Amino acid sequence: GKGVWRWREKVEEETMEKIIANGVSEKLLIELSREELERELELSEEQADSLEAIMKEEEYRLASVKTWSEEEVAEWLGTLGTDFAAYEDSFLFHNVNGDLLLDLTADDLIEELGVDKLGHRMRILEEIAYLKKICYKSARGSKNAARNQSNLPSFDEIENLKRQKAVRLQGNLDVLKHKVNQMRDAEAKAKLLARQAEAEAGRIQRQLRKLKTEPKEQGMKVNSSKRGVVRGWMDQCTFKPKLNPASLEMVENNFGDSDFHRRLESQKAISEKKFKELQKSLSADNTTELRKKYMKYFNVRLGWDTRSGIQQSYIDSFLANPGAYDVKLSDNEIIRLQALKGAKQHIAIYNSIITKDFLTRNDEKRPTRQRKANTDGKQGSNPSKPKTLDQYFTERFKWKEVDNGRLDDLLDNSKAYELELSEQQLARLRELEFTKKKKAIFRALQTQSFLKRNAADMRRREIAQQKAFQQLQPQSALGEGGGRSVVQSFLERYHQDMETRHTRKLALVDKVKKEDPNFKECTFRPNLHVRVQSPELETSSPVQQTA
Repeated sequence: GKGVWRWREKVEEETMEKIIANGVSEKLLIELSREELERELELSEEQADSLEAIMKEEEYRLASVKTWSEEEVAEWLGTLGTDFAAYEDSFLFHNVNGDLLLDLTADDLIEELGVDKLGHRMRILEEIAYLKKICYKSARGSKNAARNQSNLPSFDEIENLKRQKAVRLQGNLDVLKHKVNQMRDAEAKAKLLARQAEAEAGRIQRQLRKLKTEPKEQGMKVNSSKRGVVRGWMDQCTFKPKLNPASLEMVENNFGDSDFHRRLESQKAISEKKFKELQKSLSADNTTELRKKYMKYFNVRLGWDTRSGIQQSYIDSFLANPGAYDVKLSDNEIIRLQALKGAKQHIAIYNSIITKDFLTRNDEKRPTRQRKANTDGKQGSNPSKPKTLDQYFTERFKWKEVDNGRLDDLLDNSKAYELELSEQQLARLRELEFTKKKKAIFRALQTQSFLKRNAADMRRREIAQQKAFQQLQPQSALGEGGGRSVVQSFLERYHQDMETRHTRKLALVDKVKKEDPNFKECTFRPNLHVRVQSPELETSSPVQQTA
């Protein structure tokens, strides 16, 4: 360290020899009392008083870590060892002051400050924890001092406090002087670098303007071949994207390497690290869940040996004769699969096989379902509502058990299961966990069934309404009042029935909304439009015209 960090220089040589001989560290010296210093280190009263005052000053400096500047944090980092001096530039670049130092985590040290070595990270975090402990101890001591304010100190204690205060004030004065000098140096350095950057920017702009004008003039003068024109342009190009050697040498001699250069190197290291991580993530295709899934499926379903990957001979044999593997593919599908290569071809073959298998199973189960539907229709029994979601799925889709794979299969083939949802809705359902996914699919199926029954019922009623009007037209022609009263009576019954159905629908929607806040109410509003053919109905009441 340098400046205020050299507390060892304030200790007498004889006292320092005793400290080193007993193997006492700085942290232990701060914890030792005056009596322990005299007894354990065999110091005289004057030496113990002087050492105690110096360590109190050091403890106060550590307790005031929140007031440290970026330069003081960098100096503190250098006191941890020569290996840690390499991180000083990174700490200065990210403006890590004392207050920010206490909030650093292991992730910050790795991602932002570039501390990649585990031992260095653990050492820095250990020292930060020690600084937090010192701050907490100092704050707690201040509270205890305020609590014991009523106890009057003795004369010796007052004199000791005065000496400590004088030492502390002297230390604060040294710190302030050091900060003023640092600020002056930083200001002078910033002005110099600003002038150099301005001069460099002007030089680069002049070169850019020259590059834009000279090739055009050279091209107008030279009527040679294309190769000669290119060679002439290259001869005229004088752009060299680097710092002026004289300015760079001056900055390095006075202030070390420039901040601009260090910032570029740090950004380059961070970019290279992110690029390597991206390459690693892109090359992790062999460990994806989808690859494991179709590799296992090919092994079980097609009998391929996939331990060392999928061989091209397996793919060629499958595409040449898919019927040998109990898979029916059209010529267009085979051509499309042959055009793909690598993982895309494997995934496409996997999706084609599972789709064909699903359709085959569905065709095989269709006669059984039809027979059972006919049997249930003859018996006239209304199936009761399933007690649980598992019973609903097992009874409707004839599953042995409900698992995540069957739910994903249902979503992948939603149209085959009469579940009409958009791709965005299907994607949201796939992202849910198993329990929530099961409930959401159940509500979607219930809603689809309700809307289909409602639409079918409305179509039947609309057809019946049209037939009723066709039957009432001859009656209305015979008598003036008979036809009108019959139509009005029918409309009253119709509107009453529609209000009852609307009330039942609102109750069902409220029930579904309580279970699922994300449920959106169906905005379908049926409205009958019948062309009036009878002259008597054309002059009827507003109620009839509304119908």
